[in-house]
Amino acid sequence: VNPGYAFGGEKSHKDICNLILGSCVNQYKFDEPYRSINYVECHDNYTFFDFGKYKLQKKDKEIYLAAKFALEFIMLSEGVPFIHAGEEFLRTKYGVENSYNSNDEINKIDYARRDKYISLVDTVRDLISLRKEYSVFRLTSEKEILSKTHNSEGLKHKNLSLIFLNDDKYTILLVIKNDLKKNLVEFENYKMIFDTNRKCNITKKQYMLDNKGIYVFKKHTGNMSI
Repeated sequence: VNPGYAFGGEKSHKDICNLILGSCVNQYKFDEPYRSINYVECHDNYTFFDFGKYKLQKKDKEIYLAAKFALEFIMLSEGVPFIHAGEEFLRTKYGVENSYNSNDEINKIDYARRDKYISLVDTVRDLISLRKEYSVFRLTSEKEILSKTHNSEGLKHKNLSLIFLNDDKYTILLVIKNDLKKNLVEFENYKMIFDTNRKCNITKKQYMLDNKGIYVFKKHTGNMSI
């Protein structure tokens, strides 16, 4: 079974960047980013949690990190984010893959899980806030994608993909990381505004990136170079 990128599977830097940018560049699927509906879980098939637990036999902590990463990927990509009800607190159907004819015990929204995984709910809340605050996460045309974005392979050797989203007054830098290795990086004039868990406002000369997820940085300039 292919575990997928969120669970540590292989994905090329080129594919990662084109997925983040709405799958509308060059040979990819759509002619405009708004045609891309971005999701990893819907009403059919396994929930994300159940895929990890029952199909991949992963432990809950590993599923949590992968689910958080997948939700970050959805919310910080160009296109339309789609979140299945309860996905933000690891909804389970107890391994039932197609539950259209299952009973309420299988299909219900279990709000006790919301209390259990409230930290993930808070992460999603902050991701929604980021997406609303910065229009570069909501580009509407391929022309805008080509003119306002840029990707770099400069830290490919550290298994980090970098994507720049440029506005007239600021540049947003996405650092995408799907492992738990420690990486010390330096981004001149950038401050961290999302640390893979919460919105923040941190300015340092160097940043230690040791979590799986998408880190978000910002600087007040139109220059897209580091």
